[in-house]
Amino acid sequence: MALLFERGRRINTASILALVLETDNSLSSPPSGSQNKTSGRIAVVAGKRLGSAPQRSTAKRKIREAARLAGFPRQGFDIVFVARDALLSAEFSKIRKDMDTIAARMEKK
Repeated sequence: MALLFERGRRINTASILALVLETDNSLSSPPSGSQNKTSGRIAVVAGKRLGSAPQRSTAKRKIREAARLAGFPRQGFDIVFVARDALLSAEFSKIRKDMDTIAARMEKK
């Protein structure tokens, strides 16, 4: 994950910070039994400053669902989604819009 923080691109939205790293799949070996060598990976992070454990869990569930609906994980990318304070009070439609913004900025480079 340190490599992602060092070399990854940061994509900021109101409710989510995304750290995106394009992977070179020829160097990394897939997990045993994996058929798809170029699949992407995602991680969802909600720090303690976001609130209590139930609030952090809710924030992560919202991000996971918005990411799934937006078509993540993307092939050839490792992505970390970091929940921001605004996510707790945001409606799900706003979170979806932020996720779509992240996807569009990833494609743009």
